[in-house]
Amino acid sequence: MMHSSIPSWNITGKTVIVRIDGNVPIAHQQILDDHKLVASLATITYLLDHGAQLMLLADIAQSDHCQTISSCRYLAAWFYNEGLPIELATTLQHAQQLLATGHRIIMLENLNLFPEERLHDAQFAQRLASLGSYYINDAFAALTSNNSSITLVPHFFDAEHKSIGFLVEHELRMLNALAQEVKKPFLLFIGGTEGIKTELIKALLPKIDALYIGPALNFSFLKASGIPVGMSRIAPELFNDCHEIMMMAEEYGVPIHYPLDYVVSETRDQQYYELSAAAELDAHEAGISIGPKTASVWSQDCTHAKTIVLHGLMGFLHKPEGLIYFRQLLQAIHDSPATSIITGSSTVAAAHLLGLAYDIRYCSTGGSATLAYLGNTPLPGLTALENSHN
Repeated sequence: MMHSSIPSWNITGKTVIVRIDGNVPIAHQQILDDHKLVASLATITYLLDHGAQLMLLADIAQSDHCQTISSCRYLAAWFYNEGLPIELATTLQHAQQLLATGHRIIMLENLNLFPEERLHDAQFAQRLASLGSYYINDAFAALTSNNSSITLVPHFFDAEHKSIGFLVEHELRMLNALAQEVKKPFLLFIGGTEGIKTELIKALLPKIDALYIGPALNFSFLKASGIPVGMSRIAPELFNDCHEIMMMAEEYGVPIHYPLDYVVSETRDQQYYELSAAAELDAHEAGISIGPKTASVWSQDCTHAKTIVLHGLMGFLHKPEGLIYFRQLLQAIHDSPATSIITGSSTVAAAHLLGLAYDIRYCSTGGSATLAYLGNTPLPGLTALENSHN
């Protein structure tokens, strides 16, 4: 396990680049859940208390229900309300100007607004690296990405000037401890739509005893098998992976459970109050979340489990009326004697909003990074920190 080098640094008067995870759910110009930002404060306050100047780098992904990419002004406002004197830089040049004038905390605008971030652009990475003398990655959820700020920027720092932050160190410590005590039966619940999950499911199949696939990922599996899914969201590019997972699950003797019923959206009026049996999904309906029969059966299975991992929200945070039966599943995981991990930004946010996060064994900020780590899949962000200076 990698440990943070921050306590050994002499950072008084030095500028430290801190890559944080700003990918929090935002709707109606408000942050719906701030658990990731709260978790980042340990590193940030330590650096400030030891006299450093901070250059914060953050990303906010485009959400399913919003066509525009959010600004980091929402994050900056949150930190400002926490009493931190933060300034938002809209460009790299603006960031350099703010650093030169002595501002203690500068946050660069959403990295997803810079095309070079996802293009693995070395020149862009070098410009980011030039903003500080030290580099810290404290964005555990982003460690699976190959974005410039994650895998390229660290190469411009030698081993004594780059490190993981306290949030990442805490995640690794907790997940290491949990991985060492995995008990059977081990149930894996997967929802949402993120494509990378298919590779992570493959890595975890030898370790688990049952796989539960909920909306919206399940519709790609069903469609790949020739089963109608109405207007439900599918990802045709995942069909081959779906077939491979189904064959691997059969080989390992791992049953795959799909929902028995759904909360559905009528595509004509976008209401979320209807229910439909899985076999009766109409052509104009889209499955949004699990229904009562599914919640009841899956919840009963949780009572017999010894280890549970839930990743992926089955529904939408901005449409809480569609989460009523997903809440029932969360309650069952909450009440289960199993060692339980909930992971994924929206999933953990839902657990917090529904008041069920605090007694669950561990709520990870990691999302796919958590699944990857549990499945012994290398994390590119950690590999970049382990590599020596070019």
